[in-house]
Amino acid sequence: EFFVALMFITIIGLAILLAPNLGELATGLVPTQFPEGSLLSVLALIGGVGATFTLSSYNYWVRERGWASPPWIPMMRLDLIVGYALTALFMVAMLVVGAELLFASGESISEEQGLVALADPIQERFGVIARWLFLIGFWAAATSSIVGAWNGSAYLFADSVRTSRDVPDERAEEYLSEKSIYFRAMLVWISFPSMLLLFFGEPVLLIIVYAALGALFLPFLAITLLWLLNSSRVAPEHRNGIVSNHPGSLGIALYRAWGAGDSGRRLGSYRRDLRVNICAAPDYRGVVMQQKDNRVLGRDVRGPVRAEGLDTAPWSHEDADATVEFTTNELTATCPITGQPDFYELKLTYRPKEALIESKSLKLYLWGFRDRGIFAEDLAATLLKDLVAACDPAEMTVDLTQQVRGGLQIRTVVRHPSG
Repeated sequence: EFFVALMFITIIGLAILLAPNLGELATGLVPTQFPEGSLLSVLALIGGVGATFTLSSYNYWVRERGWASPPWIPMMRLDLIVGYALTALFMVAMLVVGAELLFASGESISEEQGLVALADPIQERFGVIARWLFLIGFWAAATSSIVGAWNGSAYLFADSVRTSRDVPDERAEEYLSEKSIYFRAMLVWISFPSMLLLFFGEPVLLIIVYAALGALFLPFLAITLLWLLNSSRVAPEHRNGIVSNHPGSLGIALYRAWGAGDSGRRLGSYRRDLRVNICAAPDYRGVVMQQKDNRVLGRDVRGPVRAEGLDTAPWSHEDADATVEFTTNELTATCPITGQPDFYELKLTYRPKEALIESKSLKLYLWGFRDRGIFAEDLAATLLKDLVAACDPAEMTVDLTQQVRGGLQIRTVVRHPSG
């Protein structure tokens, strides 16, 4: 609990130090139409903050504390209110930190990097102590979340076995105990077979899908709670009142309007995109460029993209000795020491093999460096590495010139293949 509190204070402190625009932050909290391709991420955010599994397991945890009689109901309500308020505050702070330190530089959390992708820019801005406070706190938070999920799912499974066998409440302890065979069997089941999912090589996507599935369960849980807490099973003094019923009903209505409605529009949009792509492919001899969720071509993208977002188009003229050249004098970055802006001229040339770099995604990728602290030489090498990974060219040269600063001009030329 100490380390979780440490993580909470660290994230709130980082959000305050980053000094976000409070007006824009408030505007961003107002529900609106989902950005293109963001439905899964929005559902994951709802599921993560909503803590569906926590709500389902809450009954067993208060039972462990001995809060088993009606006089404890006000305490339970206060416990949930404080918990959700702190969770909401933490998530807003986390969004601020992510937006300022990752999105602004075109970076993201992907593959096996995990939170190191966020820890590195934290160290650059606030020092090594802030980095380790962040990592230790998040380790504690992740560990407690895993243990809580294991514990809750084991209780739910054991209780479902008890219910299916019509075992009375007087004998519930035989099932709802950490020594119960059903409790322990579920722990084994979710601990080991689930590890097979790691072979898919998409750890971040698995987390997002898990949280999104939790969001889809929220309307059912809300309806069930509204029904139970207004039924005669609950003492009149503890039933829901207007203050509790109206927000719950409003939440269900909003979920239906923004969630299900937007899902239908997205499905229709994906079908239209597929038809457009098929019809627009004659110049590529019938080869269709498939759009993925992280692609930008043909979509309204209003911010920088990371390297994984670079689009490519098929190139079927390997017999041609073709050279493609991009030039720009609008590439900017910042000095990693002083934070002052650096201005660059970039000349990118390459000989394609099977893929071409799409210009719109390249522009948005270069845009991502505008607030990123990086030296000129490192920037040239980073550009070459990312662009080679995107299109696998036969040859590529990045010729980068930093405009004069302090009377010196820096030119860095890197090539693939090296030598």
